[in-house]
Formats: sequence, structure tokens, C-alpha cells
Amino acid sequence: MTKSVQCVSVAGPRGLAIWREQIYEQFRQVELARPVSGQGFRARLRIDAASTVQTCRVAGSSQAVRRPARACGHEFGIMKVVRGNTRLEQGGVVSELGPSDIVLFDNSRPYTLDMSSSFEHALLLVDRKAWAPEIAEIETQPLGRLPDTAAARILAGMLETMVRLAPAMDADEFERVALPLTQLAAASLDRRSTESPTRSQISAALFKRICGDIRARLADPDLAPGELARRHGVSLRYLHKLFAQHGLSVMQFVRNQRLAQCASELRACAGRPHVGLIAARWGFNDDATFRRAFRARYGINPTAFANRT
Repeated sequence: MTKSVQCVSVAGPRGLAIWREQIYEQFRQVELARPVSGQGFRARLRIDAASTVQTCRVAGSSQAVRRPARACGHEFGIMKVVRGNTRLEQGGVVSELGPSDIVLFDNSRPYTLDMSSSFEHALLLVDRKAWAPEIAEIETQPLGRLPDTAAARILAGMLETMVRLAPAMDADEFERVALPLTQLAAASLDRRSTESPTRSQISAALFKRICGDIRARLADPDLAPGELARRHGVSLRYLHKLFAQHGLSVMQFVRNQRLAQCASELRACAGRPHVGLIAARWGFNDDATFRRAFRARYGINPTAFANRT
């Protein structure tokens, strides 16, 4: 896994034209919505991005940007206003934001951001498909400006720190650090209760997230408990304990998920299936091992299973 970096710093009339192109490209078709004068125009942008996480530090002269309905994307956004005043409108909800305010927004839906004066923002964008459990929890509440709670203040500090330190992180650390920020965002939005989540709730959410990560990486033949523990910031012992609570070992769960995907492909096959290719596609390095595991799971060999269905 690698991390990419984009840096842009522009000024003046020519810089404005470059800026228009850059924000359109880097933020998936975001457009300048309010004309700004090229004279005295300044803006700068730094983006650090891994496969499921992106941080941005963006600053500039007064302007307004719009994400149109036709734009594509599937990111969820957490933004801190570092400097200036900003107005966010999305889905009929208007959030008036000042310095240190935090706002949650859906970067896959239309919105308008209006910066009435020079501004600076720190942003975290996460892939909603890869981070589905956390995003689903956040979206149980209306999005917009976070209430002024202790959790929101902690989130504001952590977000700005993450954006500042992003250049020093490798891709794995970068993605791991994003997890507690999304969890804090959920805690900040929960207006229904002031109670802290219980240990069992935290464990259940973590188990759900790790299972989702496993399902997304089944094709990787090197998927192993050590890598999973490192990616999710837990000890190897705790990872095994988490799965034992559900009557499984980590690799039993991995194998069962791989076998389920193989069975699904075999069931959909027309004619004689290429069993070896299907097994390899879902992370089985050895054909004989796959066939034994499949028979133990389904009571029949893969070829007979395909012909039966």
C-alpha cells in the first residue's frame, strides 16, 4: 500500500485558472460557484491520500465552491474550519461555521461551500464502502455542524494534528489513525445519550469492522492475523480473543468467507468450471488444500458441487 501526495500553491489571475482546474480534478468535479477576482487571489492545497483515507489542508482567498448533482464519488467528509467563516449547505441543511467548528458532510452528494473571507480548512475524507460500520453509525443522526461537546473538541484537535502530521506517516499508519477520528465523529453526533459506549458495544463495532476488512481482502493469499491486528491497532492476543467470543478463530473466519465466495462462483458456472482458477482468485494457493477444505465445509467436491447446482 502506498500514499500519494498532491501540493498546489497559486496566486494571481493565472493562479485562479489553475486553481479552478485543480479543485475540479482533486475534489471530484467541485466547481467554483462564485466568481472571484484574479487580482490578489491566493490559494494553496495539500492532499495526502491512501487507498481508503485522504486528508486535505486547503486555504485561500474568499470564494464559493459547489459540488454538482452530476458529480461522482463515495467519500464521507469531516472538516474543521481553522480560519475564517464558512457556510455549508447540503440537503437543505445550512451550517454557519466559524474558527474551530467541525462539520460532517457527504462528499458524494451535492453541496455548496461559501467562504466569505480568506479561510483555511482541515479535512478528512474516508471511503464510505471501506468504512461502512463507522459511517452507518454516524448517519443515524442528521449531518451538519457538530454540537460543542467534549468529543467534538477532541476531534477538532485530532483532525488538525492528523492533517499536519500526514506527511510523516506511511500509508498503513495513515489509515489506522483515521479510525478513532471517525469513532469520535459518531460520539460527537449522538444527541440521544450522554453515556459512553460500553466495552461490549466497542468490541462488537470493532469485530464488525475487522470482518468487513477481511471480506474486502479475501483475494490476498497473504492475509493473516498479524496484519489484521496491526491494521486495526489491536494486539494479536486481543484479535484472537475477539473472534473466540464468536466461536471462531481468525483464519477459520477467513477460510469460511473464501469458501463461500468460491461456492457462489461455482454455483453460477455454466459448463465445466475451472476450479483451480476460482480457488486462486479467492486466496487459496494450493488446489489440494482448497479441495479438502471445500469438501469438509460442503460435504462434496467443488466440481460435483458445480454440476449439482
